[in-house]
Amino acid sequence: MSLAKIAFKEIFNQPIHQGKPILGVGRVELSQNGEKVAVALAYNVAVPPQETYQAAALVWDIKSSRVTHFTCLPGGDPPTIHPASNGEFVAGASSHSTLTIDYLEKDNRRRYRETKAERNSIQALALGENGERIAAAYRNDNTKEGEIQVFSAGDGPFHHVTGQSIPEILEFSDDGKQMAFGFNNGNVEAWDMVRREPLFVGTMSGWPKSLAYSRDGEMVAFCSSEHGDSHVALYRTKTGIKDADVTVKGIVLASRFWPNAKCFTYGTQSLQSGKRMGKIYGMDLEGKGTFELDAKGAVSSLAFSPDGKYLAASIVNDFGHGQETGTVRVWETSSR
Repeated sequence: MSLAKIAFKEIFNQPIHQGKPILGVGRVELSQNGEKVAVALAYNVAVPPQETYQAAALVWDIKSSRVTHFTCLPGGDPPTIHPASNGEFVAGASSHSTLTIDYLEKDNRRRYRETKAERNSIQALALGENGERIAAAYRNDNTKEGEIQVFSAGDGPFHHVTGQSIPEILEFSDDGKQMAFGFNNGNVEAWDMVRREPLFVGTMSGWPKSLAYSRDGEMVAFCSSEHGDSHVALYRTKTGIKDADVTVKGIVLASRFWPNAKCFTYGTQSLQSGKRMGKIYGMDLEGKGTFELDAKGAVSSLAFSPDGKYLAASIVNDFGHGQETGTVRVWETSSR
């Protein structure tokens, strides 16, 4: 497929709501078979103007636009979501010192309880291997240091103390053999999770907000924000060589590699005339632009189906008085 000649046909466009004010729109994922889409959110369970945050996840059947599953999860922040190999979804959530893995379309939860209660400032979560592994980035409220912990049903636990560098984002590679994270001081790292050792350490301008692995794990992308704009850097995981480093307009919170093409995709957020706006862009591995798509709102997250045929986005359309309105959109891609 020629990246410069991609056609996008919208096949799904649904508002994110469950009869309650939305307080946060998070990660979006497509199922392995491309038939369902899921989104993470947080909504208000109190009577406005009071706010009580509740984490939740919504699942739709794309063809019928019907909600097939709605799950409330522990905590008040939007959870992380991961597509499972059986065509369903797994979610990871946190509440105080407890991490929870929830198989969204089954009554099956697995909880990992932290032994040190002071580690309660969880910055980010990541899931890997069909929910068999969950990672959490912390700010230890006792030592004021950053920490990363991984809990796994297979191998032993992983614990990485990062000192004054506070981890803000983290992600597993598709095969779970690598993990990357970004810190509030601009540092970024990629680790070999089999050998439990770093692959490379890099530095970004600004605050890392998003990261993504290529399907084969050969590349990892970091997106950082600085003064309202963003820096996008593409690294080779084995050597730490930076193949591309570009500056783009707007804040980038969403990024993914295209599964079956040499292309990186990112979504932007910006404020224009009091409204949140954004676009979805593609660029090749040298940093040259390949396509542009109007998201009709600020892009929170992006996801591809495994074959690259479908692209999904979670989008914030409006914001005010502590509430958001969100939309999930799905496009079918084809050569034109």
